[in-house]
Amino acid sequence: MVLEVCLKGSEDWQPIEVLGKRRGFIRAQFEDGKSKWLDLSDTKVRGKDPAYSLETAKTPAVVSGESEPATMVAPEEANEAGETTAPVDPETAQQLSEITRSFNYQQQAAFFLNAFWREYGEEAEQFWTWSLRFIELDDNGKNGVALDEVKARHFLQEIGMAMSRQAYLDAMRKIDVNNDRKMSFLEFLMFSKGETPMDLLAKPQDGMTDELEKAYQRKEQALQALADLEAEKAVLEEVASGTGVKAMQARTQLPNFKKRDFDDAAHDIKTAERAIKKAKKSPELREKGTEFFEARGGEHAKPKKAAKAHTMIDGASAANTSSLHENVQELWQEELVLVIRSYNYKQQAGYFLNAYWEDVSETAEVLWDYALAMGENDAMQGQDGSCLDEGQAIKFFRENVEDFDDTATAFRKKLREQICLNNDKRMGLVEFLLFQFELEVEELMTRPQGGQTDIIRATTQKLKEIKADIQKWEDKVAAMETLAAGSGVKAKGAKNQLEQGYGRNEIDDLKREQVNQGKKRRKAENSEEMTEPGFLWVMERQNQWNIENPQHRGYN
Repeated sequence: MVLEVCLKGSEDWQPIEVLGKRRGFIRAQFEDGKSKWLDLSDTKVRGKDPAYSLETAKTPAVVSGESEPATMVAPEEANEAGETTAPVDPETAQQLSEITRSFNYQQQAAFFLNAFWREYGEEAEQFWTWSLRFIELDDNGKNGVALDEVKARHFLQEIGMAMSRQAYLDAMRKIDVNNDRKMSFLEFLMFSKGETPMDLLAKPQDGMTDELEKAYQRKEQALQALADLEAEKAVLEEVASGTGVKAMQARTQLPNFKKRDFDDAAHDIKTAERAIKKAKKSPELREKGTEFFEARGGEHAKPKKAAKAHTMIDGASAANTSSLHENVQELWQEELVLVIRSYNYKQQAGYFLNAYWEDVSETAEVLWDYALAMGENDAMQGQDGSCLDEGQAIKFFRENVEDFDDTATAFRKKLREQICLNNDKRMGLVEFLLFQFELEVEELMTRPQGGQTDIIRATTQKLKEIKADIQKWEDKVAAMETLAAGSGVKAKGAKNQLEQGYGRNEIDDLKREQVNQGKKRRKAENSEEMTEPGFLWVMERQNQWNIENPQHRGYN
């Protein structure tokens, strides 16, 4: 059977083949070979299928030259009171089942609280008490995952939710999401708090902050703006495909159709994504439910397996995983300190422009103004300076950032925690730009610079690798010499290998490559060739500035 569907949020009709049907859902295969379950409550369908009733849509999307499309109405499940419940799609039910079958009661409670800590964190102690009662009622004790119908009804009666037999059966139709005739702790919590499985599984396990929520909203708005623009353009393309004056006009409009609006929408999406990435680094984003249950309940409260966070892996805590990062030394971290504390303000502007030339070259003048302003605020070094102290930095913000109204104390905290990258309580231009544009320092420091810097980076990395490889071979040779100093068959074999030049060729080859890479790096370091677009722009802008300001000639 082949139908056409119009998915939620779209106006396009797509042909599908129906692979399967369940109450309120159809399994659809699209032309690209992909398939998914579609919720008929928010999916428009046209075509005839005797298994479903078709009703005229109240606000149909009418396609030119076609009759009004029909919307397939999803059958709803009704209890004896006539109430209806929205069906849960099979994939969500399956995902929820996998969690409840793997997590014990307290792990399920932690999972729920991780997602809804802001809403129900104050009730964590009540959840703890309920979980203990689930354990008492279950023959499997602390390893149990769900109560059968008899024990589930017993629990509901205990907590003041006594029901008649029929009322209980009606309630279980809502509670038992995966239809296994049992009540897991997750299912009970969702029922008692009015949360849906879709809401639960859509929530991040490390919680939410106001900042992150706003960033998500910004991205959603930007995506909607882009979708609206694409819909407008599709209409224009439809007109352009025809004949006559209107078609000709449409074809002339298409190449530059709302280009600025499209660029703005794309920019807003990227900005929102950066804001999301930044907000996700908040220390408030933790699995607070897991933390509570681990602290409250001991070992058996620790989850068995991952649920998008380190504390959900065999009970591992943050303290056990932080050491994984302590010994990682990035080359860019060394380069960062050089840039923010050795480059002057204009050189920092050039460095930033090199990395983001494609993104911000049109607004390079703004960075130039920032560089000049920093030099003006640097009372000691002027334009030759590289960073401002706390007093100079807050003055710079007040003069150059709109709506800035931080107190000195608030700004000092912001400088220390969000702006300064090397803990010296100072601010270079690069640090300000990263903060102001909500960018990640690692992204900046690992982007190509477009010139000698990239060669220096590559050769430095290669030299470190060569040095490590030489050390490995020298250790192997030393071990072989120790073995050869002994007696027996193995010692004789080791002596023979050493006589054959064991490791000598490998070490010699590595040292030759070490010399070659060293030469390349020195050549790049001493080169006067300039290909970096940001540095070139700054040099040209400096020449222009010198001409415009002859009284400050030589002021660089």
